[in-house]
Amino acid sequence: MKSKLTVAVVAGCVVIALAWVAFLWVRQGRGNVKAEAVGALSRVAVALAAGDKDALLDGVAVPVSLRGRGADEQYRFITAALDGEVSGEGLRILAKAGTFGSLTEIFPDEGVRWAAIAGVDPAACVAFKLERNGFVAEAAVATNGIHKTIRLNNVRRLTDEPL
Repeated sequence: MKSKLTVAVVAGCVVIALAWVAFLWVRQGRGNVKAEAVGALSRVAVALAAGDKDALLDGVAVPVSLRGRGADEQYRFITAALDGEVSGEGLRILAKAGTFGSLTEIFPDEGVRWAAIAGVDPAACVAFKLERNGFVAEAAVATNGIHKTIRLNNVRRLTDEPL
């Protein structure tokens, strides 16, 4: 009997400990949507800078029009499209100073089109936007469990302009 009671007590303690860790995780922002989106964007920036094809293709929602193509062609397209558009410092500025919200809230006109190109549900996407010195820095991420980047534009320019 003691053995069943001991197992039950230990199991209960484990459940309580896991619940506490989950609570702290969310409370510290590690579980929130904004932090997860920033993480997804950062992983794409790192993969792009490192030339890591697998990580880049894993982190970007490949446009529907390219899904039947080979990985090398998808990679070439994505690297050409993102060339000069993103930097780590630009992402930091965008995350800190930019407006954040649902894709269709932040980009009501363009957001649905961007989601369609990426083949994702616009309702399951978030976005960042920061207008500065005549240009708009844009970033969007699908958050329906996949955390794939669907848009990065002018983010590097945030570091080129005086703050």
